[in-house]
Amino acid sequence: MMVERNIYAAIVAVFRAEPRCWHFKVHGSIFQRIGLPDYIACVRGAFVAVEVKTRIGVTSKMQDYRAKQLRRCGAVTAVVTSADEVRDLLAGIPE
Repeated sequence: MMVERNIYAAIVAVFRAEPRCWHFKVHGSIFQRIGLPDYIACVRGAFVAVEVKTRIGVTSKMQDYRAKQLRRCGAVTAVVTSADEVRDLLAGIPE
């Protein structure tokens, strides 16, 4: 089974391969809001928020709440378990 850090590295490669993409990894701390997704990106003008979990991982109530807030504002959000899922998500964003 892949651990989250291995999935993170593969996801970064997907973002870097995207010509019109800006992204960063959110590193949680006591100085920020809880429940923020693992990656924030802008892809071809779309705001993208990605939460990474292993196949057995589950999101917290606050992560679900933050994703709902972002979707209400028009963001593309997803909980993913692989870089392929991120690639598929980005493929659905119009050029």
